[in-house]
Amino acid sequence: MPTRRLFLPIFLLQVFLHIFFVSFLFSQEYSYRHYTVKDGLVQNQVIIMFQDSKGYLWLETKGGVSRFDGLKFLNYTVNDGLLSNYNHRIFEDAEGGINFCSLIGTSRLFNENITTILLNDTIQSDRNTIIKK
Repeated sequence: MPTRRLFLPIFLLQVFLHIFFVSFLFSQEYSYRHYTVKDGLVQNQVIIMFQDSKGYLWLETKGGVSRFDGLKFLNYTVNDGLLSNYNHRIFEDAEGGINFCSLIGTSRLFNENITTILLNDTIQSDRNTIIKK
């Protein structure tokens, strides 16, 4: 008789441990975070992502470029010196400058200074006509 009395508690313990450990093993998911303009992103529609040699993540949107360091965003737009808010390529050159290519030319960010190279002498930008002198 004593073995019959221990059967039910041992059985219930086994069921509990099985359910606990199986759910623990299969309940792991990838973690992610959804960033928006409320977090500091310049615009919500990300077109291109690029990671430079320093580890910064560059996000090209339809409203400008955002640099993400893992904690906060730093944004660059035409108001900061970019030729266009809508760029089609981001790359890092040999000197560590970050280049943003648009249809009208290239903007280069190096040591927090932005320089531009236009494709033609007179080009219609998204805001006004830029004339190279």
